[in-house]
Amino acid sequence: MIGAHRWVAVGLAVALCAQGARALGDDAPTPPPGDDEPIIMEDEPVIDDADAAPGATPAPSATPAPSATPGAGGAGAGDGAGDGDVSFSEDEAGAAAHSGPPRLLVHVFDDAKVGAEALEGTLRGARAAFAGDGRVLLFDVDGYLHDADAEKTALAEADAAVDAANTQIMNLDLDAALVAVRKAVDSYEHYLPQLRERDGHLGRLTNAHRLLANASFLNQDIDAAMVSLHRMFVLRPDLTYKRALFPPQMEQLVNAEQARMAALPRGSLDLDSLPRRAQLLVNGQPAGVAPQSVPDLVPGPNYVTALMPGHPPTTVIVEVEPGPVITSAKIPLESYPDDPFAKLAAARAEVGGVGVGPRLSAAAARLGKPELMLLIVPEAGENLMLVGYLYDTRSGRLIGKARGESDPAYPGPPAEALARTLTRDVPLDGGASAVVEPMVVKRRSGPGPLTRFRRSRWFWPVVGGAAGVVVLSVVIGVASASADADSRARFVVLNVLSKSF
Repeated sequence: MIGAHRWVAVGLAVALCAQGARALGDDAPTPPPGDDEPIIMEDEPVIDDADAAPGATPAPSATPAPSATPGAGGAGAGDGAGDGDVSFSEDEAGAAAHSGPPRLLVHVFDDAKVGAEALEGTLRGARAAFAGDGRVLLFDVDGYLHDADAEKTALAEADAAVDAANTQIMNLDLDAALVAVRKAVDSYEHYLPQLRERDGHLGRLTNAHRLLANASFLNQDIDAAMVSLHRMFVLRPDLTYKRALFPPQMEQLVNAEQARMAALPRGSLDLDSLPRRAQLLVNGQPAGVAPQSVPDLVPGPNYVTALMPGHPPTTVIVEVEPGPVITSAKIPLESYPDDPFAKLAAARAEVGGVGVGPRLSAAAARLGKPELMLLIVPEAGENLMLVGYLYDTRSGRLIGKARGESDPAYPGPPAEALARTLTRDVPLDGGASAVVEPMVVKRRSGPGPLTRFRRSRWFWPVVGGAAGVVVLSVVIGVASASADADSRARFVVLNVLSKSF
């Protein structure tokens, strides 16, 4: 009996090899390929942006996607000491040994809990002060903490595992194929935003789920095959059975699952992140900023990714319910191992001192010790008070201090003025050894009265009313003039007529 099953499996593999692996979506019969041709062509992805389904799907409980690298995960940012702090860094990753302009780290503390928008505005304003400033190099915190080479290597190894699994399935080496393709799925899930950025689509993940379904089916594990088919159809609900993609014996199973999922009503998702304001991706597609409602989603397990500066990308698998029930999910952002932002938060008490204290020094060391650190502390009040401190880690000294006021709704310009004031006439080459006297930013803290009036809700009603009065006055004047002219015209005509008789 076992021998008979073996011959049936061999027959299935031969049938797979006999089917062309031409373009996905080509319904015309394909000529038989050579024996060494893979089931799906390498240059024909299963999914791309042109045919990707617009929606995606998540659900009641969010399950972290499997991690491809040890230690890549971490506690949610909301649980850490640095919750709410925001850091920015621009283009170049720093290293401990650095040549060139001094690297400048900009960090905004959230002591006053002024809200994400005020923090982001403050950060953007301080960042704008150094655009094109050749004296400094804005330090790329996330670039420094990400191991880009490791990410590329992991994705390349996943690609190779998928290729190997494809060959192993055709050779009926099913146990090896299952190990290889599961490893590939884990890596693709963990590095999902990097995969999307590299390829422009999630075709390789979709293809890996397809191969996992095929290998599970040939290994007589129908339940596992159904799970993989379900995930494949969530990513690509428009896929249909083709012999170039599936064994002939899977036709009924594939068609039934595709029809079942197509009949399900689309669902909706309310997404949030912790901390808030993370950029969201659903199945690799941009979905706005948290909190966000995402309608028209395919029911089932979907990939939701949250991105925020200061945190590694966090991807979870979320299950959306079909129909009118709205599914809610909150994505806790992960922290970096040995979280440098928690170290900065722990060093908050040292900020304002004349020297770089031990905790602040430890935080700088975790980040490769950027030469300059611009630390901004917002203080809440009737207006938002911004206090900035500029430290030189080479001399271990505070070399600048400034403060300025801002309208909480418009912190960008005051933060830019603060950053410019802090670095104006201050040696940034490591030569400063004394604290610069505190300076007060003289620039207006926010929009002037006319600008605030223009942005207020009363602007258009008042302007519209005034314009209406002007227009009405003009119309009345023109009408009066016309009536007067018409009156004179009739008078002249009547006179002429009377004189004619």
